[in-house]
Amino acid sequence: MQGALIAKVEPGTPAAATDLSQGEVILAVSGQAVRNKDDLIAKITSLPPGTAVRLVVFGNGRKRAVEIRLDALPEDTDREAPP
Repeated sequence: MQGALIAKVEPGTPAAATDLSQGEVILAVSGQAVRNKDDLIAKITSLPPGTAVRLVVFGNGRKRAVEIRLDALPEDTDREAPP
């Protein structure tokens, strides 16, 4: 399965405000397939803060859609971290 594994959900982030969980795999962002972590980072960082995106995630044996509004990355955030 291709996608980007959610290694950690940071408190206070848009991901934490949804029901995204560590161990789930992000399969698509707004209809575009995600091949791996680098592909996810490229897709997310190309969008301006405030953009609403629909993620397709796989976890606990099922696929589901999650709506999330992107936030600006803090200055000290490593751009390689998952959303």
